[in-house]
Amino acid sequence: VGENDGPYGAVVLAKALIFIGHRVSIYTDGMASAPLRSLIERYGIDVQVVELEMNDLKQQETIAAELEVLVAIERLGGNTNGINYGATGVSRADFRCNVDHIFRTATKLGKSTISIADGGNEIGFGKIYDALCEKMPEYNYKDRTPCGGGVYSIVPTDVLVVATSSNIGCYGVVAAIALLRKDLSICHAPEEERALEYIGIGLGLTDGGSGQRIAAVDGVPVDDNAAIVHLMRSSVERVLQDVSERAF
Repeated sequence: VGENDGPYGAVVLAKALIFIGHRVSIYTDGMASAPLRSLIERYGIDVQVVELEMNDLKQQETIAAELEVLVAIERLGGNTNGINYGATGVSRADFRCNVDHIFRTATKLGKSTISIADGGNEIGFGKIYDALCEKMPEYNYKDRTPCGGGVYSIVPTDVLVVATSSNIGCYGVVAAIALLRKDLSICHAPEEERALEYIGIGLGLTDGGSGQRIAAVDGVPVDDNAAIVHLMRSSVERVLQDVSERAF
């Protein structure tokens, strides 16, 4: 089915965007569509889930043309040879759609592109590719990749949001929206994060750190993720509070 980093964040972000008036569609691999539809159903939001076809450039061009803003969440991006790899140098080319063409086409069309990612091997990291290669060449794993191109993606986006996990990155964007809209209710909640991570186990989603169906994301336990969500929400709440000046 796939990892749990990405689906939770995508649905939480979709919920926030719909709340402020946007229409949202999610494009994903066929194997990941069922869990996403279940999570969408939980929130009762109107989101179309479109399954991507392998090597269908025409479909990708249509997607790029139809959308106004494109957001890549934990989406692998091609390396210098155009091949997608996991963060440890294992190829994903045989069963994950390469969607580089969507974002390259969108850029040519003048569309806005955003990436929310964590490992250097996702779409968006092309924006800082040279810096990654200079500062952290050991994590590019060129020696592990059969093509010799390493795992770092060369596909850029206009905006790159980097976080400890892509889910956390999405929650940070949602918190920023809440700040801009001055509406705490938009924020993700720690109790909901806990619920999502346990629901994900039943949906077959796996922790990217261990490969197991457990309440963790990229090896970080559920309580730690919920704590980060709590800090985000509390930060927004503090900023939005009308605090009177102390008398001393």
